[in-house]
Amino acid sequence: MTPSSGTPKADNTPSRWQRRLDAIARGEQVRPPFAETLHMPGIHEWGPGFVVSHVEITPSVFNSGGSVFGGYLACVADQVASQAVYSVLDDDHSLRTVSLQTEYLRPVPAGLLVVTARVRTKQRTLARVQVEMTVDDEIHCEARALVMLRPTAHDLEANHATGAAASTPAGSRNSAVSDPTGCAGA
Repeated sequence: MTPSSGTPKADNTPSRWQRRLDAIARGEQVRPPFAETLHMPGIHEWGPGFVVSHVEITPSVFNSGGSVFGGYLACVADQVASQAVYSVLDDDHSLRTVSLQTEYLRPVPAGLLVVTARVRTKQRTLARVQVEMTVDDEIHCEARALVMLRPTAHDLEANHATGAAASTPAGSRNSAVSDPTGCAGA
């Protein structure tokens, strides 16, 4: 594993998200239950705007045709895309994947799958991430994620207490604190 310190804050300290990525890369971060159940990969390497994960593909994630179930690849793409955004996310924000488009270019066989996610654009409220999954340097799957960046619950409560406007989509409860990757929190 090759953890990277990422882009430090103005006071030259890594963000809480960057510290978390380092802990995941070192294998020191407690994995959420879904990560264990779904055999989600750890982090092999990361830096500002990118994450690389290695997945040892076994028959446990194969479909009846003898290749990897596409839904598993989509889960991995979502996880690694989110981690790439965490590498550039401010301490006072969390994220939520709002769209994931996955293209299965060729079947993924057993063996080492290298998953690389790169943040292509990051704006105030959205990030766009490109994910490539390769076997022996050949692309087998590509994904594009659209990730919403939201103030954390603490910031929303502070805004509410001071009367400042905080936008929460109509009909969504606690959307600012939702974290499909299980990586939220300090």
